[in-house]
Amino acid sequence: MTSAKAESDDYTQLLTDLSFNIKSFKLQTLDIGYKRQIESFNADLLDRELVQNNYYANYNLGTNFNLGWFTQLMHTSQNDGNKRNLLFTSLYYNILPKPSVKVGFNYQYITFKDQLPTVYFSPEKFNAYEVFINLIKDEAAAKPKEWFYNATAAFGYQYIEDDPKITAYRIQGAFGYKFSERSLLNVYGTRSNIASATASGFTFTEIGLRFKWQFMKKAIFRK
Repeated sequence: MTSAKAESDDYTQLLTDLSFNIKSFKLQTLDIGYKRQIESFNADLLDRELVQNNYYANYNLGTNFNLGWFTQLMHTSQNDGNKRNLLFTSLYYNILPKPSVKVGFNYQYITFKDQLPTVYFSPEKFNAYEVFINLIKDEAAAKPKEWFYNATAAFGYQYIEDDPKITAYRIQGAFGYKFSERSLLNVYGTRSNIASATASGFTFTEIGLRFKWQFMKKAIFRK
């Protein structure tokens, strides 16, 4: 995935995202939304113009003792007639606040109505379990002339259909520098063999360079 593709995805999502945020209690949030996107993992899928209509609900529960629980439910309807249901849930513990150090356990379940393995990853059932550790000094929290970074390492098992379990791993990170409130530069990379992370279901490596410059002092549109 190139930085140009990432910027294109951001623009597409800007035009097609719709969400509502509900905060019923101090430590609980619920997001309900819709996101339309084009599957663009490789050139073949771009040529097929596979459009995904995603309807989702995200629920996050925090506590006063650093334990948290995040859950996402998603239903996807595609223009090729296929449908996907996804469940992702994560139980995590915040060890340190700044920089943020988090450890936890993730579970993911995916099912497709139709199986099209020669076109894209679409199993009837997919399960993945992993433990992870995450270190973050967020770019939004970094001050001008400061470094920011994030690193994640995860290990577990994945089950595709009724096949024997497969070891799953994920290593990703980013490192950058914030020149001012309006510009920053960072490098990033990912190595993963988690099948659900790509449309093809294969191991992949991603390395990139990202430069961000906000050329206007004030935003044209307000949220």
